[in-house]
Amino acid sequence: GQYLTAFYLRIDKNKAQYCNATHPEPIVVSPDGKVARLKSNGFYLGMLAETPFEFETGNLEVSKGTKIVIYTDGITEARNPAGEQYGIARLTSTIEGNADKPVADLRAAILSNLAAFAATAPAEDDLTLLVLEF
Repeated sequence: GQYLTAFYLRIDKNKAQYCNATHPEPIVVSPDGKVARLKSNGFYLGMLAETPFEFETGNLEVSKGTKIVIYTDGITEARNPAGEQYGIARLTSTIEGNADKPVADLRAAILSNLAAFAATAPAEDDLTLLVLEF
């Protein structure tokens, strides 16, 4: 009855390989500020003895200045006092608006925007956020 999601990222110079086990899709910010989500298939770890399909490994070419935002669903599923979810669109918009900032400032901007959105609503899940830059 227990399972988890996971995201695996292996970095080697200007290339990255990744595999996603139903974890929220990380967001990549290219040096020119374009934002995209890392798509791949996967299945929960531990839910079934045999997965219904093979896990897919994705490849990503990266250059200096590329950023990757990895987060848990506690961020996108956070609610405000009215019950609305923060959502992927709001997260993406916040990243786009702060894409040119250093990773610490980008991370702070996301957390600040999330806190302002959630206001007094209690957190219902863990909030984990990692911002990497090549």
